[in-house]
Amino acid sequence: MPDTTLVRLGERAWNVMRARLGGYLALQRAQRRIDEAVDRDETEPITDGLYEYLCLALPALERVKFDDAPWFEVMAAYMAVLGLNAIPSREKYAILAGKGKEKMVPWDYPERAEILWIHTLANTYHWSKADIEALWPEEAIGYLQEIYADEQYDREFVYSLSEVAYPYDKATKKSRYQPLERPGWMVRILKGQKRRSRFTAPVPESLRPSGHIIFPKVESDD
Repeated sequence: MPDTTLVRLGERAWNVMRARLGGYLALQRAQRRIDEAVDRDETEPITDGLYEYLCLALPALERVKFDDAPWFEVMAAYMAVLGLNAIPSREKYAILAGKGKEKMVPWDYPERAEILWIHTLANTYHWSKADIEALWPEEAIGYLQEIYADEQYDREFVYSLSEVAYPYDKATKKSRYQPLERPGWMVRILKGQKRRSRFTAPVPESLRPSGHIIFPKVESDD
């Protein structure tokens, strides 16, 4: 994947470098504003969002020059920057395949998603903000995926020690272990990969072979 691309808009041209994590998160914020404006079908905010997005990649881009540029040039510049900063081999990261939005919290705000990346990495590895923002986006995603997996494993361990994990089954008159549900990205098998899990879910009784299991005799060397 190239690390630079030539972007033209009007009479100017920029040799744009692929963004590190700090720049990538800023682009993500601008992209979210574009998406929200598109959802509302509001033309002016879409234009403002595109200008904000391109300003992050094209230094000293004047609003007048942006407004005067043909629309097809603006979109070509936007697509070039978007493509340059796409996550390489995105399909390899299970966490990026998750669908749906996270539950809202009372302290939510527009930039929280991006700030949470920095906070999670800093809280786990005690890196500085500058060091974290200097990572490649795919590096950060790899670290975050491992952090979230470890947090899930810890939750499962604590959960397994509680009575809640062993509900009483009236049919069998016994308590049975009920595994803690995992997020979708942790149980989804990516194409071409085998399932590898730190915890193995029990085989349902209906799928177990019936009858007695007979083990072969082991011959002694004596």
